Amino acid sequence: FFSPTFFLCWWDGHAWLMLLQNHMNCNKSHSSNKHHDLPVSQLSYEWKLIPCPTSSYRPKERGRHTGHVVQEHGKKYLVIFGGQNYDLTEKYNEVAKFDLEEEKWVRCDIDTMTPPAPAPRSSHSSVYCEDENAIYVFGGTTGITVMKTQTTKSIFRLDLGEQRWEEIQFTGYPLSGRFGHISVIPRKGQVFLHGGKTDMDDPKLNGLYCLDLHKQDIAKIVPVLQCCGTSSDGDESSMDSVCSSEGSEGHGSWKKTICQHLSLALYSSDAEVGASASILDRALESCEDAQLATAGLGAVFGHTAVYNPNDDKIYVFGGTTNCMNHYMRCFAWFHVGRSEWGYERCNTRMPPGRYVHCSAMDPRANKMYIFGGFHGEYCNALYEYDFVTKCWTYLQVTTAPPPRSGCCCWVHDDHFYIFGGCDDSGYFNDVWKLELNNMPQSLVHIACQYILDTGIQWHDYGLPPNLANHLKMHSHKSTLWRGFPIKHFFDPLD
Repeated sequence: FFSPTFFLCWWDGHAWLMLLQNHMNCNKSHSSNKHHDLPVSQLSYEWKLIPCPTSSYRPKERGRHTGHVVQEHGKKYLVIFGGQNYDLTEKYNEVAKFDLEEEKWVRCDIDTMTPPAPAPRSSHSSVYCEDENAIYVFGGTTGITVMKTQTTKSIFRLDLGEQRWEEIQFTGYPLSGRFGHISVIPRKGQVFLHGGKTDMDDPKLNGLYCLDLHKQDIAKIVPVLQCCGTSSDGDESSMDSVCSSEGSEGHGSWKKTICQHLSLALYSSDAEVGASASILDRALESCEDAQLATAGLGAVFGHTAVYNPNDDKIYVFGGTTNCMNHYMRCFAWFHVGRSEWGYERCNTRMPPGRYVHCSAMDPRANKMYIFGGFHGEYCNALYEYDFVTKCWTYLQVTTAPPPRSGCCCWVHDDHFYIFGGCDDSGYFNDVWKLELNNMPQSLVHIACQYILDTGIQWHDYGLPPNLANHLKMHSHKSTLWRGFPIKHFFDPLD
């Protein structure tokens, strides 16, 4: 009972939480296989390397670039920007396009040599603004050696229609230069940016910021519980206020409960430990949720983020801290409409922690994918998260790209693509794709499309106008689904 572990937990209100978090994380990180006991897909997927003739154009090998799927003249392209190749002592500011229909690279006649073109950079972030047909680039590092690397806070806009660059000066909150951060664009004209690092030996940056592209203004986002008067520094008063709202008895009671069950776990039988561990999990989750809700996601870099339009949330996965051997398994979300932070509570284990991986969202299937990254070693596993079932799945494959980090990925036409990246042997400029076999339309979308095609009134089936408009935006303009008439799936409503 009076063990050093128990005494430390009881004496220091911060130490017990850190110790318990480390204890639970260590338990979560050990499993019987390298995929951490994740469910394995029943289907066996196949990666395909897209051939590129040696005589044709393709960009140089690189990593830590960015890429976006854009539409021009009725065709879809992947547009990549920037990146680094330390083997060639080069960083890049070229813009390259990959034709997704013809599966070949296309040269871009965009001036990258004279201002206002941005300097070559890597570890930046970028977003594609569809209504402007423009790409915005934020921050990154310039310079090719560690000693000469400079972090920048510049913001550039690439007009894809006019094929020209311009540097944008934003007012409002003064952002620091950074690299390894994330940015997403959940609203027209609004970009959300989080995390990153200032310099090689400086602390990381926390905080979430909103960049208004129309007003060219930056604002820091304050979690809604801070707006309600809750302290943001994670002290005991803030923990009390949040835990009490969840029906607890305050921070002191949580500390007492955790210490009691930690003592039980150390000195009791396996059956008692199992019951105690469940309570410990719930207690720890409540404290974690309270801290995230009041303070927001902490300082991290090398993480990734996607926006899910189905629930209006930005989902953040992975990353690392200053300690380069600590790879986070954090899976958090930010609700854009409510300005709330929370942890995604999954019904399965999560993939191993990692950083400098890539992630992509398939909004029609309501699924998220993460690939590659580094967690002590380079990896090439592909994981799928289903937001409906809240389950992670390891997608087993017959072939796979070489393990890598720093690549970019995207979902297009029921396929998952990757480009570039690096491992210890060098950098890549290959393009791989994998068919996801997702049903491109849910039954609701199929029904919606049939209503659109036949002219049936929305209210005939009790659909509220806001849902009807949402379904209209996410419907295909085809009366066929994989060769079958949509009406075939709609007959039960007749």
